[in-house]
Amino acid sequence: MEIAFLLQPWETARRPGEGGSIAIWTHEVARRLARDRPVTVYARRGDYPAFERADGVAYRRISLDFEERRVVPVLQALIRRHLVRGPDFASPWYHPGYGLQVGLDLRRRHVGAIHLTNFSQFPPILRALVPRARIVLHMQCEWLTQQDPRTIARRLRSVDAIVGCSDHVIGKVARAFPHLRDRCHVVPNGTELPGTGTRPDRPGRTILFVGRVSPEKGVHVLL
Repeated sequence: MEIAFLLQPWETARRPGEGGSIAIWTHEVARRLARDRPVTVYARRGDYPAFERADGVAYRRISLDFEERRVVPVLQALIRRHLVRGPDFASPWYHPGYGLQVGLDLRRRHVGAIHLTNFSQFPPILRALVPRARIVLHMQCEWLTQQDPRTIARRLRSVDAIVGCSDHVIGKVARAFPHLRDRCHVVPNGTELPGTGTRPDRPGRTILFVGRVSPEKGVHVLL
């Protein structure tokens, strides 16, 4: 069974294994799964090759030039004029061509499982085009409980599993949508840390925080 990963629309995966945290997470998981099955990662093309293979993973990049020149500026203007409520990334008109192009390619390739991060507007498109695939929505943020609940509930009908990076994230989803509680699962983020342990010049414990320094990341809570 082939597995497909969708990066967020703004991520180009310039070099597989590099980039933002989600791009790095995706590559590390994808290259391990690729040891015994086909794995494809989709990303925005930008100025990079349309196809590339690294560590056994196929990278397919989608052109979004038309959307970024025409659709997204119009959407942002409508939001500024209060004709569309909420942030641009929450709208179904935020890069719909990305989900459509990926869905058409997945349909041709008969992919069995689709993993995407944060963007709940894509599962309905993918479900319509690849109805037999299992769709996993992986939340690395709290968007599902920060947007209109009726809209999110409609989108989540197309999802087979909702994964959160922490008990906090997935717990809020389960409370907001109790009828989907059995689809909610926690998969903590991890990393390989060679040579970990207590340093003799630094007695006691060392706390490591990896993330953006912004209120929703909870750095103040950690401190």
